[in-house]
Amino acid sequence: MTILNPNRFRAHLNSTLARFIATSSPINEIRAPRLAEELRRKIGSLDFVKGPYVETLPDFEKGKSLSGLRDEGALSGPWQSLERNSPGLWTRPLHTHQEQAIRRDENYLVATGTGSGKTESFLYPMIEEILSQGDLGRPGVRAILVYPLNALANDQLGRIAQLLFRDLGNPGITLGRYTGQVKSRATRDEEITRLRSSPSFVEAFGEDADVPKNWLLSRAEMRATPPHILITNYAMLEHILLLPTNRQLLAGADLRRIVLDEIHTYAGAQAIEVAFLLRRLKAHLELPDGQLRCVGTSASLDPKRKGELADFASRLFGEPFLGERAVITAKRMPHPSLKRPSSPSGLSPQHWAQAAQLAEIAREATQNDTPLTIEDWNFEAEQLGLQQLSLNDGASVGDALISQLSGFEEVQHLTHLLEGGAIAMSVIASNLFPDSDDTAVPALVGLISIGVLAVSTHAHVFPLLPARYHLISRAPDRTAITLKAGERDNLGEVVIGAEKGSDDRPAYELFVCRNCGEPYIEAWEGPTSLEPTAGAGLRRLLRLVPGGVAAE
Repeated sequence: MTILNPNRFRAHLNSTLARFIATSSPINEIRAPRLAEELRRKIGSLDFVKGPYVETLPDFEKGKSLSGLRDEGALSGPWQSLERNSPGLWTRPLHTHQEQAIRRDENYLVATGTGSGKTESFLYPMIEEILSQGDLGRPGVRAILVYPLNALANDQLGRIAQLLFRDLGNPGITLGRYTGQVKSRATRDEEITRLRSSPSFVEAFGEDADVPKNWLLSRAEMRATPPHILITNYAMLEHILLLPTNRQLLAGADLRRIVLDEIHTYAGAQAIEVAFLLRRLKAHLELPDGQLRCVGTSASLDPKRKGELADFASRLFGEPFLGERAVITAKRMPHPSLKRPSSPSGLSPQHWAQAAQLAEIAREATQNDTPLTIEDWNFEAEQLGLQQLSLNDGASVGDALISQLSGFEEVQHLTHLLEGGAIAMSVIASNLFPDSDDTAVPALVGLISIGVLAVSTHAHVFPLLPARYHLISRAPDRTAITLKAGERDNLGEVVIGAEKGSDDRPAYELFVCRNCGEPYIEAWEGPTSLEPTAGAGLRRLLRLVPGGVAAE
């Protein structure tokens, strides 16, 4: 089965779910043979999977690179190390919202989507501020990053360590994570052993790399020489303020910045607790109003409600957020080459359907570590009768595809259709190929399969068609049966999701014993009969038995 055909996968997933549900609580076929047969048939006819839907996620509007910001003086000297250690990061254009954050000298919220680089939106300006302060030989917390979950803190710890100790060449900033996952009595050597066995550490630093001394690992060393950047969660931050032993972490602190990641999680009573905690922190450190830079990030904030978000942040942090301008949002942009004039590709729907084979050949070659050259691609295209997909010279197949496909009318039409969000594949297919009937969906699959390969070897170049499929699976609704005297097993029909059958008989919810497969129905005593839904009467769980009698 090809992973490029979502319709086949949907059918496979649907049948797999149907088999699983039918067998997870099987009805005893000796006690209720007809019910077991009818339930299997009914479940087999259900759609457990909706879709596929198609969505495209264009890249974000671009701004200057870190190199460009350094040249204009917005970043200090140590950033130049990126040119040697991570040239791609050094020259790659930042998203516009990341550049905006670097230039901000005020409190702000980052309300951008998943995968938009929210971490860099607070990380770059935070590091720049610490570098500008100087005196890095002096220990003391200068920035606190608060995460709602340890898993998030662990993930971000690795990214920040990689930037500080690999990409920036260890400029002297110290880093520490103080959460419950750092054992109170663990030594640095024990933590080094655990860290070096981590796949993420090996991937970032190499198998034989030493752990930098500025990466503080044990609680003891963090208390003795508090890190410049402290990663924690709000529960542990409270412990730091409460317990004298942990309070040593704040000795010599020169706190200038605090970040609340996933700020939308702080709601209701928890928001009140965190608000009081932040005020206690400022009181403990005797911080005057306005000294602390406050940042909140979330992919779940509504960018259309900027004023409300800024007001919420002001009350949460106890520091001013200056209205709508305090909320940084992001804008996605289609690939620039899609603005060029378009013309029909010359490919029929049948040809586009066949193009999925070409995409599959390219995918398999890449998986085998033998990616197609442009010459290989053109040979395969001609073998399949797809000369319109033959490519001119380029840096790679992906770059050449960007140049070729961006002028196709079908590709530009598809991009326009997807500007409003995810759409059912069948709807898009009928719009793109209105006279193709059964060929429309396979043609769309082929078009998307080729389009997603149009990715440049240069990381700063937008993908042409960053499309993805969505399938939505669900459990079956309420499963019930109607009763009918004289029928086999006294069964009328199996009903899914309704309280009455097709003949208006009451449908009683079905339960099955996981041990023996005995079927039961749920009912409530009513004025004149047993009702299928809860009422004022007593609940009854009835076992179906032969002979037209139900036993409680």
